[in-house]
Amino acid sequence: MAPELVAVFIDEVHREVNRQRQGAKLQRSAGVTELASVTRKLKGLVEAIADGLRAPRLQRRLDDLETRKAALEASLAASSPPPVRRHPNLAELYREKVDELHLARADPAMRAEALELTRKLIGHVEVHPGDEGSRIDPVGEIANMLQFSAGA
Repeated sequence: MAPELVAVFIDEVHREVNRQRQGAKLQRSAGVTELASVTRKLKGLVEAIADGLRAPRLQRRLDDLETRKAALEASLAASSPPPVRRHPNLAELYREKVDELHLARADPAMRAEALELTRKLIGHVEVHPGDEGSRIDPVGEIANMLQFSAGA
């Protein structure tokens, strides 16, 4: 729960999300550019056929371009949405919550508030009994950050 470690973690998460977003953006841009090129070529072939040009290779090329166009359109339509943006001050918000928690736990009159602050970080704890002992899983913001860091 060390705020300085959480800040490093969140900075790394932001860097990775930005890297993924940039890669997805470049890939989509390349797809859009290729789709425009294929569409122009198709239009030219259709106009050539309409003007009376006939050749076996022309029909084959037209079919290939139609197939590629359909694949590009499907790929662009099915492309995944950009990664979820994280709050830019997530590390600072976390640090503030931990500071508030420490202050509240030190004051007997504020222990109830400390419990509430803890609940904001850990919603509940699940206990899973097993043959070799119990597994304890925190559920809440802490668990979400841990799962995200593990790639879950």
